[in-house]
Amino acid sequence: MGPAPVSTAFPGEYEARPWYRKRTNPRWGTPDDELGVALPVRLLVAATSKASVVLYDLIAYSAGFEFLLGLRYSGRDPRVDPMSGERYYYAGEDTDRCFRFGVEYADGTRITSVDRVAGVLDKRPEDFPRLVRLLAGGGGDTQSRNLLYRWWVDGLPSPGRVVIAVEWPAADISFKRLDLIDGSVLASAGAQQSKLWPADPIPPPS
Repeated sequence: MGPAPVSTAFPGEYEARPWYRKRTNPRWGTPDDELGVALPVRLLVAATSKASVVLYDLIAYSAGFEFLLGLRYSGRDPRVDPMSGERYYYAGEDTDRCFRFGVEYADGTRITSVDRVAGVLDKRPEDFPRLVRLLAGGGGDTQSRNLLYRWWVDGLPSPGRVVIAVEWPAADISFKRLDLIDGSVLASAGAQQSKLWPADPIPPPS
C-alpha cells in the first residue's frame, strides 16, 4: 500500500519545509543559517560579597551579536533574587531588587533590559537595535545560586567603544560601566560568516 494522499484543499498551506529552511527573524534571535564567530571576551563585570556578574561567549553574526551573562549569588538574602526581574516594576514593589543591564554604542545608542517597563520600545523606530533575552535559567541552594542569561542584540554597532552597564542595588552592585569591545571588531567578525546551508536552498516553483 502506498502512502496516504495529501490533501490539496489548501494548496501551499501545508508546504513541506526542509529542516534547514531559515526560520528565526534576526530581530528576535540568532540567524539559523550562520555558525557565528566567537570573540575572546571573558569579563568580570561586577563582584561584591553578595553577587558576581560575568560576561562571556561573545559571538558575532551578520545581523547582530549574542553573549552570556552569568550571575552567582547567595540564597540567604531574599532581596538578592534576579529571577523576578521586571515584576518589581509592574507590581510597584522594590525595584532595587531588579538586576538591570544595558549596552551603549559609540554613537550614543543605548538599549537596556528594562526598556519595556520604561515604556520606550514603542517610541523608537522599527529598525532601532533591540536587546532580546533568549534564555534564562539556573539553580542552587541557600548557600550559592546561579542564573545564566543569554542575550541577543540585533544589528551591529557603529565603530568605536561598545560599553556595557550594570546595576543591582540589592546585591550592593552600584551603577557601573565597562568597555566591552570595539564596534568595528564586532562588525568585521559578523561579516566573516560560515553559512550552514545555501542562501536560497529551495528552488522556485517551475
